[in-house]
Amino acid sequence: MKLFSLLFISTLLMACGGSGSDSSDSNNPVPADTTAPTASIVFPLEHSISDQHSITVRGTANDNQSNIESVRINGVDATTSDNYANWQVLIPLDIGINTLNVETTDSESNTDSNAAQIIVDQGSYLWNPKDMALDKANNRLLLIDYDIYGSASSAIVAIDLSTYHRSIFSNSDIPNSDNPFQNPSAITMDFSNGRALVTDTSLKGVIAVDLITGERSILSNNTTPNTDSPLFDDPSGIAIDHDNNRALVTEGISLSPSIIAVDLSTGSRSVLSDATTPNADELFNRLDDIAVDRNNGRALVIDSYGDTIKAVDLTTGEREVISSDLIPNSNNRLVIAERINIDRINDRAVVVDRFYNTVVAIDLSDGERTILVENTQANEFLRKPSSLVTDPTIQTSYILNDSNHSVVSANLSSGQLDSIITPNIPDTHNILSRPGSIIHANVDDQLFVIDSGLKAILSVDKKTGVRSVLSDTTTPNSNNPLEDTLQIILDQPNKRLLTLDEYRVMSVDIANGERTILSDNVTPSTDTPFIDAIAIALDSSQNRALVLDDDYLNEKIIEVDLTSGKRSIVTDISALVSSIGSIDLKGMVFDSINNKIFIAANDYGLTNGYILSVDLVNGDQKILSDNQTPNANNVLNTISGIEIDHVNNRLLVVESAEAKIMAVDLKSGERMVLSDNVGNYIYAGGIAYENEKNLAYVTTVDMGLMLVDLSSGERVVFSK
Repeated sequence: MKLFSLLFISTLLMACGGSGSDSSDSNNPVPADTTAPTASIVFPLEHSISDQHSITVRGTANDNQSNIESVRINGVDATTSDNYANWQVLIPLDIGINTLNVETTDSESNTDSNAAQIIVDQGSYLWNPKDMALDKANNRLLLIDYDIYGSASSAIVAIDLSTYHRSIFSNSDIPNSDNPFQNPSAITMDFSNGRALVTDTSLKGVIAVDLITGERSILSNNTTPNTDSPLFDDPSGIAIDHDNNRALVTEGISLSPSIIAVDLSTGSRSVLSDATTPNADELFNRLDDIAVDRNNGRALVIDSYGDTIKAVDLTTGEREVISSDLIPNSNNRLVIAERINIDRINDRAVVVDRFYNTVVAIDLSDGERTILVENTQANEFLRKPSSLVTDPTIQTSYILNDSNHSVVSANLSSGQLDSIITPNIPDTHNILSRPGSIIHANVDDQLFVIDSGLKAILSVDKKTGVRSVLSDTTTPNSNNPLEDTLQIILDQPNKRLLTLDEYRVMSVDIANGERTILSDNVTPSTDTPFIDAIAIALDSSQNRALVLDDDYLNEKIIEVDLTSGKRSIVTDISALVSSIGSIDLKGMVFDSINNKIFIAANDYGLTNGYILSVDLVNGDQKILSDNQTPNANNVLNTISGIEIDHVNNRLLVVESAEAKIMAVDLKSGERMVLSDNVGNYIYAGGIAYENEKNLAYVTTVDMGLMLVDLSSGERVVFSK
């Protein structure tokens, strides 16, 4: 009986898989890992532009089965502190297009040599381009880029016409610090002497720039070669008179407009034409650009604020009008002509008109004007053109647009756009004009941007930078058109944006762009009117928007009911404002966790910025942070934007004077620089924060939309 029992138990154990041990490895083996880790790049974005020679690439990686052994970008090992869940690596950038390729490998030796990939363009940004010249021998444009916020960054930028790569050719550091530009105005080529000549209104002179080395030397100023008259006051336009071995310089907006001749060998100056030379006929009013018409022995100058072209005899200096409102007729008249070239092949002058966005030909024999290039409804590639340089041999003009700092080429025979020389990122659709307020939507990878120049709200894909119009004066219709919109906020529960201008809050449907007035000084009533509304924030828990009204001596916070639009005063802040003195309120955010309002302000001297705190629970109002509170570290000069980062218990503040993003602690007011001036980016003031990736999206005056990695402080342009 005992034997039978043992046999029975043994049989049961065998049926259950032996002597009770787990046999899952043999009967149900775990599949071998044959998949490499995945990866994504967080910073920079695809098709970004960087003006630095290296960039810190940051990203994430994941492997559900095995340990990640390595992440490499372009063969360089990334570093990590969390097994490559997050990684970063410093990568050198070559001038031009750089492909950043991510390779991942796990502990099972699975490798993906193309786990992620983006393209980054390394090249000099254009801050405030003013004029350009064609260096045909070196197949490049030389472009004056003037830094209006500091002469140290004023430069000549070379643009390769084969690759369109941009590089700084000459500035205060390149090739050395001798004779730096201060306020460069115009440029022309002096091929016979292997140099470019640049007028500089602050230096009151002409600077020679070697075409090989970029070295700068003074050809002529008010002490070089001597102090003899005529002296420069406001040298602007410049052209070479080869036959007489001289440069001709226009004295544009001085009290005595004139043309000064500068000897190309000695730099000595003489008057070619002014109010008394050779006589007082056809006096100059306000001179701008100049070109030499060698075939006819004369110079052509733009006069009278851009609507008149005058010819000046190269021997006598005599003046005559060849083109004006009524000369030879009123056809295709000029309004704001900016630059003039000579097309000797076709016996014509080529002029760019900023007002009409046109390139106009002027017949050199009779002054007749003909439009060569103009915008079409399908392609508005001329945007306040401010300079052009023409290559008659290929009938091409290179045109500089002041509105978006782009350089394009146009075929003078067909009148069509040839190519875009400097990049509009990622394309030429809905090119930014004056971007301001920006918000980050937590859905669909979208940013929304107010552009006051376009009078539009743009939707921007934050991954690609692609821009589309959500709402403007005609989209989706003309009802309640956008006017001087100051700010937008996202009302996610109601699937709409709220826009603010001086006297109204408007609702904009996120899906179709429909605009409706939520609250203005007659809607829903005339009670508690807006006087000077400048900022808006959302308080969803109370179903209200909070509006900062900068009513002088009666500054206050007004609440707007999100359903009815009804307005009422939440709190008066005039006592706090008055205790500081004369300040300019700039923006506001709402801290929904602590039920506080934080207000950004500047003194009118732009030497002290303020962060004010208003507690809506206990009524406490105070200065949270300024250049003395809580200390003098990391001073604020000019605040132009403010955002709240709840996760890190801080405010993000845009300090526009020095192009900094600073963190301000919500409790102590301590300030810390997160990203400072890695190049002169001038912020327009809009900032949106994406906490999950620690990225800030910032609007700039000159560079469109910039992405700032707050982990490293590095920046790239991603939509322009």
